[in-house]
Amino acid sequence: MTFGWKFYVSLAERLLTNPACGDDPELRDSEVQSNYRAALSRAYYGVFGTAYDYLRDTEHDFALNMPILQQQGQVFTAAQIQEVETGTKFIHDYVIRQLSRTTHDQRKDGLRRGLRQVLSSLRERRVEADYRQGLHYDRRTIRVSIDDAKTALNYLQQLCR
Repeated sequence: MTFGWKFYVSLAERLLTNPACGDDPELRDSEVQSNYRAALSRAYYGVFGTAYDYLRDTEHDFALNMPILQQQGQVFTAAQIQEVETGTKFIHDYVIRQLSRTTHDQRKDGLRRGLRQVLSSLRERRVEADYRQGLHYDRRTIRVSIDDAKTALNYLQQLCR
């Protein structure tokens, strides 16, 4: 059984719906901001993980399948292993780059393009939320990110048809 990455988007929704529990206004704002940032992160990772699984399982991406094939006993040359390790060292970039490849199927290429754009945008927002301490998030901003994640999951669902 594989992990259901898409459920991270549902978790992001719950974090947005119930952002704070405390009574202290100063602590509550920090808690709200923590939940908003966590929601943004979960929205991104829900899409990223689902896209990764799609590339590995549906498109049979060689680099993403190599660890599974190795576990099954398939042997690869040192050059093949080095090439895959180099290509996937920055796995988030790799997944986005793989979605840039054309398939010569206009419908599929359009869905992949939309998915790539949303995933890239969510990634930028997630990095900001993780590393830009001075940013203050509001509910609307996080709602947009969650809606974008749902759009990306819809693209993935259509790609699997």
